[in-house]
Amino acid sequence: MNPPWFKEAWELSHIVKYSHERLREIAEFGLGQTQSSGLLIEIETIGAEGLRYRSRLPQALSGWVSVGSYSVSDIKDTSGAGDWCTAGLLNALATKGAVGLARTNQSELQAALENAQALAAWNCRFEGARGGMYHYTRAKLSAAVKRIVRGATSSSSVDVDGVVKHSEDLTELCHACNEQRQLGEGPHQPIGN
Repeated sequence: MNPPWFKEAWELSHIVKYSHERLREIAEFGLGQTQSSGLLIEIETIGAEGLRYRSRLPQALSGWVSVGSYSVSDIKDTSGAGDWCTAGLLNALATKGAVGLARTNQSELQAALENAQALAAWNCRFEGARGGMYHYTRAKLSAAVKRIVRGATSSSSVDVDGVVKHSEDLTELCHACNEQRQLGEGPHQPIGN
């Protein structure tokens, strides 16, 4: 890690998410407590315990706020859970750009982080970092995440109607699949199958 570049990247970022396992390195750079001009949301993941965040958004709480993880009774693989969490968060908060992000209020931020955690839990039910996206349409995925947030476990969120064939509805979730379909090559195949 290049300290000057890392520090510059941190200070230019609006959202930073890191694992608690890396906290010592971040502390060495003096960034963990820094309130740089660009940073709006700092997220520390804490594994099975969930995550905590602090925000400089004008309409959000100050100080660290915890968001618990969701129960998964049939974990198959945790690969990619953090990436799904990040993708869910960015989908909820960053689609309107920096201006939209800066207008995010506390309830929107909390809901986005809860949904992101539920998406990470949902992903753990499948093998491979992208295993679940080969079985769910966007609509069924959204419904499953809502059920997880409402308190259902990931295993009770299984909906047989949500299972799709590899050639159906993947373009909603995978840009590369859409490109391959347009070229007549078919969608990606699941990892491990």
